[in-house]
Amino acid sequence: MPCAAAAAYVAPSDLPASPMEPPPVAFRTRVDRWLAVILALALLGGLWSVVSTFRMDPAAGWVVAAVLAGSVLFVAALSLPTEYVVAEHELVVRFGLFRQRIPLAAIEEVYPTRNPLSAPAWSLDRLAVRYRTGQRRGLALISPARQDAFLSLLGERAGLRREGAELRRVVPAS
Repeated sequence: MPCAAAAAYVAPSDLPASPMEPPPVAFRTRVDRWLAVILALALLGGLWSVVSTFRMDPAAGWVVAAVLAGSVLFVAALSLPTEYVVAEHELVVRFGLFRQRIPLAAIEEVYPTRNPLSAPAWSLDRLAVRYRTGQRRGLALISPARQDAFLSLLGERAGLRREGAELRRVVPAS
């Protein structure tokens, strides 16, 4: 796997089965510095708690260390890696152990947002992907590091019209 600075990559296992199928392209999440600082401070605070507790009571220190380790593993399992894969027929939002698959034909529009709702995005510089599958409407909030390249590729593969930083489904006139 390429270094963390690479924004898009294609894993060898993700290469298409046939030479005619375009390869899936993965976009890493953008990470806001303020969020990275908050997470680092929380981890340092947890480590300080472990050390302080060990000094007072070693048995309790082990409990605090186990709780901290469990918390770190839980957050990592839910969020690492976070990436967005544009395949031939679907957008796959990967966040840790989970995957959300959105058929490209179901995407109605994509637009910039700073919506702070919980989402598989490590930045508030986000894109809202509005889609409809059957009667169900959905909204995915994502934050690809290279938004312009992501929008271009998604628009091309999903048949969406690009208007600045937005994509919209072109509805044929009747």
